[in-house]
Amino acid sequence: MTTRFLPVLLTALLSALPATAQLEPNSEPDSLGPRGGSAVSVVAHPLDPDEILVIKYTQGVFRSTDGGATFGLQPYGTGYINAEGNERDLTQNPSDPDTLYMMLGNRVFKSTDFGASWNPLSLVALYNNLKSLAVSPSGSELMALDAFNAYHSGDGGASWSLVLEVVPFSGDVLDSVTFAQSDASVVYIGYSNGIFRSDDGGLSFSDTGPFDTWVNDVTTSPTDPDMVYVCTSFGGVLRSVDGGATLTNIGGAAINDINLRWFTWEPDGGLWLAGLTSTNYSADGGDTWVDVTAGFPVLTPIMSTMVVAANGVRLLGAESNSMFGDQVGGGLYRMPAGPPSSWSHVAFLATPIADVAIAGPDGLRILGIGNGIYAGSPGEPPVPTDLFLIDTRAVAVDPDDPTRWIGGGVGSFFDNAQMHVVTGNGANFVRTYERYGSGVVTDVEFDPHFDDRLMAGMFPGGFGQEALILSTNNGDSWAEVPGTAGWATRDVAYDPHTPGRILQLSDNNQWSESVNGGSVWLPLQAAWPGTGPGMLLVFDPILPGRLYRGDTGSGLWRSDDDGDNWISLGVGLTQASHVLCHPDIPGMLWVSDDAGQILVSLDAGASFDVALDIPLGENGSALAIDEASGDMLVGTDGASAWNLTHGSPTVVLGGGSPGTGGIEPRFYPSGSLPSLGNPLFSLTGDKLVGGGTVFLVLGITEVSAPVFGGVFHVGNIVEPIVAFGAGGAAGVPGDGSFTISTPIPNDPILSGLPVIAQLALLDPGAAHPSGKVLSPALRITIVD
Repeated sequence: MTTRFLPVLLTALLSALPATAQLEPNSEPDSLGPRGGSAVSVVAHPLDPDEILVIKYTQGVFRSTDGGATFGLQPYGTGYINAEGNERDLTQNPSDPDTLYMMLGNRVFKSTDFGASWNPLSLVALYNNLKSLAVSPSGSELMALDAFNAYHSGDGGASWSLVLEVVPFSGDVLDSVTFAQSDASVVYIGYSNGIFRSDDGGLSFSDTGPFDTWVNDVTTSPTDPDMVYVCTSFGGVLRSVDGGATLTNIGGAAINDINLRWFTWEPDGGLWLAGLTSTNYSADGGDTWVDVTAGFPVLTPIMSTMVVAANGVRLLGAESNSMFGDQVGGGLYRMPAGPPSSWSHVAFLATPIADVAIAGPDGLRILGIGNGIYAGSPGEPPVPTDLFLIDTRAVAVDPDDPTRWIGGGVGSFFDNAQMHVVTGNGANFVRTYERYGSGVVTDVEFDPHFDDRLMAGMFPGGFGQEALILSTNNGDSWAEVPGTAGWATRDVAYDPHTPGRILQLSDNNQWSESVNGGSVWLPLQAAWPGTGPGMLLVFDPILPGRLYRGDTGSGLWRSDDDGDNWISLGVGLTQASHVLCHPDIPGMLWVSDDAGQILVSLDAGASFDVALDIPLGENGSALAIDEASGDMLVGTDGASAWNLTHGSPTVVLGGGSPGTGGIEPRFYPSGSLPSLGNPLFSLTGDKLVGGGTVFLVLGITEVSAPVFGGVFHVGNIVEPIVAFGAGGAAGVPGDGSFTISTPIPNDPILSGLPVIAQLALLDPGAAHPSGKVLSPALRITIVD
């Protein structure tokens, strides 16, 4: 191999750029969603509505200073983190913008600096978690409820007295408490048999009358303490004009059928009423209601809380309505001031992504998550497909039909492994396999040699059920592979160089092999070295005999001799880590590690650069490359999905033609990434005829012209065109090779610049009568 050093090669590109060139700078990864998570309580600072606090269920208080666009990664505030119980319900003091109260277990905590620090108050409720908390308009009086007791404080929470008791476990349960907005001496408590009222500021209570329906929430008109509103579960919304003595249903048939949960008032007197999965608005005190659900996802979230900020913006907190742990749909929603319009889902990026795929060049981005398969066009948020509410752990795209996908996962019994065929870009699906006791489908792969064959693995393969299944008809039906019960399969891998050969990896690092396409397998073999559960196994798509595998204890390994010996690559892994090899660039691979990074290597793992720090402190779980754009689709284990522009800075455009012996030259980047100021970036060519003359052509625009039996892609050619010998034995097919060192100038104008590079060779044995050969062209984007 000849090595050449051309320090000014890319510098020449600067002079070729137009004086007015405007190159797009590299960007941070773009979030794709889906959004979700938890927001059980929300408050906005009255003097700065962009400062928002949100309680995430079981996680604590989180702060945003940009109106909810971003939140801190760690819980905000001190003094409550290690307290026993779950944080619930942030309540503001109407007379002091910085004073907040928070229920936490059976205690009330107080903050006087808008959540920066918290201190417990003296109240210790008698029964489990507190359920409701209210602050009087003056801020001096507080009410708190547990299931059977009401507590009152007249000194801002310094001391408390028990003011109402119901007999525990007798059927009566207290639920919500509120001070009348215009008269702090009037307090209402909603409970399982109606309403209690106090006319002495909460020191004593009496039942208001014959109404005996379970009240979920109670509120009063902003101007009349005797105008009372209550909402119920499927009993409608009711209004009283006499302090609760009599109540009239004002909801109508549509609202009466809703599980109604809570009220929120607008400053102008508009009234919001939330059902379990709906929001309704009245501009006339409840005489008429409008359903306001525009902007919610298909799986409508569970409504938790709502506030109206000082600037009129509505902030809605919600919980996911999914049973699969993916948190889709929950989180924070926002609606602008003015007449009710559409909700915008602004936070959080919290969904675990099990698998990702791209449906061909520039194709749909596909996500496998807890409630199904989502898909979207490049740059657009993926949305649910017809395969919805089905836990999907593995996704594969039909190589012959990018609109057809195979999904594997588990049904609602949590051990009934399932396979599905999705067609029409997600428009339809059919279940093609289900087996109770098998567990969860962990991987599904198409055979690279026979496109109608697939293999899927299952974990744990329990109850005597097989852990491998095989399809010979494109996934339309599946056969269980005998002898694989209990194999606890984590990964399967087809050998791209040997038809019929497949490897399987078990959780305990044992493995097996099939050489007849998956019908018959060796018994489980002795475990490969490792100190944690095995979780990934990948063949190198270019070099025969090279494999990568990983376990959560000792990390990532490589074998160069078909698995006989292994080299540790020094990269720690999680259970969700993924390895992706570039299909056309030798030695290029990405791995999601256990430190929240996507690492990239151009030398088969001998060294790594950081391609991406996973946002929000999570880890990567799945990777896919768009071979047309080089963009990378990144799934995470808790921060949803992201698009990394130029995740592969080099795109192979093709266009090569055969030389001596019918061998097409290879041309690819090596050494390091094409980043600004990088002195180590190189270009390598191999599989050239020995001793041939090579011409390296660079340009800054992409064309497509048939030349020398291939396609020439370089436009706006940059001088000089460099010529040199390929080395190797003269005339020997594939024996020539070279590496050119091409340091990249540290000039910001180059950031985002696409450089088109291609080789032309003099080759007497070329198939084309001109005696000339082309390599595949490369589009190399210079990155920051």
